[in-house]
Amino acid sequence: MRRSATLALLLLGLLVACSPDNTPGVDKQDLAGRRAACAACHGKTGIAQAPSFPTIAGQPTEYLVRAMTAYREGRRDNAIMNGQMRGFTDAEIQALAIYYHQQSSPLARHIEPDGAHTANDQGATQ
Repeated sequence: MRRSATLALLLLGLLVACSPDNTPGVDKQDLAGRRAACAACHGKTGIAQAPSFPTIAGQPTEYLVRAMTAYREGRRDNAIMNGQMRGFTDAEIQALAIYYHQQSSPLARHIEPDGAHTANDQGATQ
């Protein structure tokens, strides 16, 4: 019993430490403002508001960091994203990537025990 409680506390601490709101060098209010800007196109939890914008919820943290950094540095070309990412710090990008990675996504892959891919809620087979 004591071992289970210790493990539960350890896991809780790990979750809190990995929270995007606990990223060193990032002000919580600034991060909330950054997320609000993202929400205009990508939705509050990263699920796109229109088909012309990508859903970023559930994407791998590393992918999101690379993409946002490339937009910020002009190595990935999109006028809206280049402008939005200008001024973001590495810590803010990391915190946003963690936040969006942790969100549930309608694009999640479902793999059956036999290894077959099943359709997601939008009807696309993955």
